[in-house]
Amino acid sequence: MFFLHFLYFMNNFCKFLRFYIKFQNVEAIIYPFFAPFCYKPSRNQLPKNSFTKHNNLRKMSTKASSTQSLLSKIIESAIYKNALGKAPRIAKNGKSLLKLLQTALTKTQQMGMGGVFDVIREKITIMGTLIKAYAVGEYRQIELGNLVKIIAAFVYFISPIDIIPDFLPFIGLSDDVALLVFVFKILDDELVKFDQWQNKK
Repeated sequence: MFFLHFLYFMNNFCKFLRFYIKFQNVEAIIYPFFAPFCYKPSRNQLPKNSFTKHNNLRKMSTKASSTQSLLSKIIESAIYKNALGKAPRIAKNGKSLLKLLQTALTKTQQMGMGGVFDVIREKITIMGTLIKAYAVGEYRQIELGNLVKIIAAFVYFISPIDIIPDFLPFIGLSDDVALLVFVFKILDDELVKFDQWQNKK
């Protein structure tokens, strides 16, 4: 009985998401999180083997396209563009950089443990170490454009208003994760260079 109530709740919650989150492709974005609860396949639609190679590939493809779609929505959003506009000004002020870092670290400490929370915490800590070194003048071997991208990601992360509100269960931080992981990936060379600098200290 409890399980049936849970399925009913999840189905209604999905309807709420479709109404609340104004994405053209919202089903694709929430699919990796809510697909098991958002539709009820008929008996002849159920696969004979739960984990076939075809199904695994399809799920991976769906997740990849969902992430790419979400990233596009973030980058095109007024919220991210606003963060990108603030970043150069913050980069010029050491105190502002340290304040931004402290705010981001405080937010990570208030989050839960495991899963998506650990991913966010790891990316913030690694990139935050670089920001701190830059803010205090110890490390300046990073291109300004790349520093701006990190700062913009941090500003977006701490913003109380973003593409997917943080208070939404399960998916509230998915946009933050997508952006942080994206920035972390495209700035891999900068982070490797910074790590090498740290090891030589």
